[in-house]
Amino acid sequence: MKLKKELSLFTATLYGVGIILGAGIYVLIGQAAAIAGTAMWISFVVAAIIATFTGLSYAELAGMFPRDAAEYVYTKRAFGKNWLAFLVEWIMIFTLLVSASTVALGFGGYFSFLFGTAPIIAAAGLLVVLSAINYIGIKESARFNIISTIIEASGLALVIIVGMFFIGRSSVDYFAVTAGLGSILSATALIFFAYLGFEELVNLSEETKNASRIIPKALILSLAISTILYILVVLSSLSIIGADRLAASQAPLTEVVSVAIPQAGLLMSLIALFATANTVLVILIVVSRMLYGLSCNNTLPGMCNRVGRRGTPYVAVFTVMLFALAFLLIGGIRTIALLTDVGIFIVYLFVNASLIWLRYKKPKAKRTFRSPVNVGKFPVLAFLGILSAGFMLLHFEPVLILYEIVVAVVGTVFYKLFTQLKNIEKRERLYARLFRKSEFTSRQRYLMETIVKYPMRISSIMVKRVRIVRPEDSVKKAVVVMNKSSIGSVVAVDKGKAIGIITERDILKRVVAKGRNAARVKCRSIMSKPVHTIDANDSVVNAINIMAKKGIKKLVVTREDKLVGIVTATDIMKSGEKIEYAALKKLAEFFPVYGPAR
Repeated sequence: MKLKKELSLFTATLYGVGIILGAGIYVLIGQAAAIAGTAMWISFVVAAIIATFTGLSYAELAGMFPRDAAEYVYTKRAFGKNWLAFLVEWIMIFTLLVSASTVALGFGGYFSFLFGTAPIIAAAGLLVVLSAINYIGIKESARFNIISTIIEASGLALVIIVGMFFIGRSSVDYFAVTAGLGSILSATALIFFAYLGFEELVNLSEETKNASRIIPKALILSLAISTILYILVVLSSLSIIGADRLAASQAPLTEVVSVAIPQAGLLMSLIALFATANTVLVILIVVSRMLYGLSCNNTLPGMCNRVGRRGTPYVAVFTVMLFALAFLLIGGIRTIALLTDVGIFIVYLFVNASLIWLRYKKPKAKRTFRSPVNVGKFPVLAFLGILSAGFMLLHFEPVLILYEIVVAVVGTVFYKLFTQLKNIEKRERLYARLFRKSEFTSRQRYLMETIVKYPMRISSIMVKRVRIVRPEDSVKKAVVVMNKSSIGSVVAVDKGKAIGIITERDILKRVVAKGRNAARVKCRSIMSKPVHTIDANDSVVNAINIMAKKGIKKLVVTREDKLVGIVTATDIMKSGEKIEYAALKKLAEFFPVYGPAR
């Protein structure tokens, strides 16, 4: 099953706005004021410019490759390195999971303030409820997102409306940089957390109608709307209570509105609940689609791409929920916000680099959107995105960079382990090719000495070039099919079911040797029957046991009741380096009777 395409330009834009406007502005505005003072609005402008550089790169790439696990897809298409693409997506998944848990704790704090429940209990309950909404369907999630986005935007609008009566009338110096340019950049590194989300729209591509056109538009619109609201909220807040009071407040926006509306504390706390819940929901949706996309790309276990009756990847949904619940124990929104930003800037480096590389690697690829400001093929804004992201990484504490290195190492180890497991079948095929020597069929003793116990699968040694005929077809037609495909046998199929096998040996013994006319003899009269089948995922050991028990040398291989190949005693003997000794011995006892022919 595939994901349902439910999102339009309007709902996709609201998704983007919903994840951008969230816990960041409601919580981090006070901490940004403590760093940059009244000039912190410049930090928001700088963050918006940096976000725009990379946002335009995302927009162009989303138009080229409308797929989930977007960062993985972009990096893989650009550089062709699966491990590098996985590592970029791994960092993104980790940072989003941690930020979802942290924002959930922020929700728990507001919930505790209103209802007295323990914050961690409220946070855990939120993750479970929102995961259920995520599972129910993208349309239902979109409805919750629309309602929550409108509510949280109304809270910011309330701050702006109140600020209209103060902007220009207060004595606030909006350009007072207390600690120099470094303080503005340090504040930018912190509040960039408030801009996160625009890039995650691309991970909803497979649930968006006409995604290659809608996603780039929704991305740019959501970023523009959020930036305008942020700047107005910051200027209003500074005008109403000033930077020092903002920095000292535990609920800065609530205190801002309370100056004009004394009873607004309860209202703003309720709005904050919706803001934080909405942010968590969109992150859970996006990360689950990342896991789905990676699984579809065969980089995570196949179970993560299972889609349920609701049209959602239910295994990925509940896997994300469990990890988010585990990360609730980390806590500390400032540290986690900074850690998240470190990961995001690393990802931005690769996304912008991917766009630059693809401009030259695939210049004629279809692009529904093109990042502006170019020198020939070279995208100037993407290059500025690399420079700005790299420059911002210099303004984080070394311990945060160390944390990200640990995350990358863990991701690399996971990738290596999974790759080894994933390539078991490929290795089996390699062993089969390496050990297909003629001496195996003539020197069975040597063959037995080289055997190692291993559950090799049928699919690793079966002959895939299986051809079919009808029972009523002539033997002459069977000969033509065999010669044309250079094979030694065909399968007789009636009404979609295999009922017999015809081999070159059968034709030689039962037709040619007896002087019969091959054009007049029906395949039905010479085919070997009954036919015994085995599933492609079954083990070679089981195939050996069936052959030994039935006294046959061929098995028809099926997958989900469809004919996919044929496996013979010769195939097994030639690839016997990895087969269980006791089982192979059974086959070796009767193999010489049939000889090496197919």
